[in-house]
Amino acid sequence: MTAFANGFSKHHRQPIAQGGSGTRTTLVMHEQHIAWHNLFSGDMTVPDIVQSLNDYWIDPRYIIKCEKLETADPNQLELQFP
Repeated sequence: MTAFANGFSKHHRQPIAQGGSGTRTTLVMHEQHIAWHNLFSGDMTVPDIVQSLNDYWIDPRYIIKCEKLETADPNQLELQFP
């Protein structure tokens, strides 16, 4: 993972090792990107990550849930922010 001069790096939304194309990326702060990879190894799936967050990282009065969206091409999904 390479940091750009502005302190950002590219993060693959769907890892290549898990079938991603490598084209769907977002720019994130490089330090946060390093932290992500330190916490969540490259072979962890989204459900694995959510389970880890629930088991070790968040207030136990809460639970994070994930839902897989069914689409023919996950690289065509639009980013949606609340």
